[in-house]
Amino acid sequence: MPPPPPPPPAAPRPGTASDGDNGNADDADDADDGDEAAGLLTPEGIRTAVTELEKVTSGTAVTQLAIYEEYAIAQAPVKGDKKLYDRFTYRAGSDAAVRDGAGGAITDGTVPVDPGEYDWDTVPGLLGRAERPLGVEKPTMRYVLVSPGSTVFDSGPSMNVHLTDDYGGAYLKATPEGEVVATCPRENG
Repeated sequence: MPPPPPPPPAAPRPGTASDGDNGNADDADDADDGDEAAGLLTPEGIRTAVTELEKVTSGTAVTQLAIYEEYAIAQAPVKGDKKLYDRFTYRAGSDAAVRDGAGGAITDGTVPVDPGEYDWDTVPGLLGRAERPLGVEKPTMRYVLVSPGSTVFDSGPSMNVHLTDDYGGAYLKATPEGEVVATCPRENG
């Protein structure tokens, strides 16, 4: 079962994906060309978000990172108490990431990951590859969810490429190097 996606932003900004860009995976080809429509879902966009988030998270470790076209949300251990996490957001085009506040307790067995160790150059290809096998032909939202490893579930870290529309969603699960290890299509889709 896929992890639940983080909540969408409180309100869309003018000129964002909610103003007509449907986030269709056909745009993944444009991401390779540096098209602004892909926003943060480009290798450079993700690296910028990760760099800005690292400046406010007291380090490089995260317990979750969700990257959307217009913003990224991170959960990072609290400095001085590695059993708790805070939430942080970076919005495309902003000067800096911000702390949103306390997040909660880190689940037992969670092994925080360093987003700097992921191969972000694989994201445009994963986005382009995801549409057909996932059964989400016209996605209205695309995002990448970085999940940590777990000693409880004996699992390693992953990079999950999600596509959603009004009827639900589906995802590809990949290693931090971008190798697809599982396809989780929409049920009955």
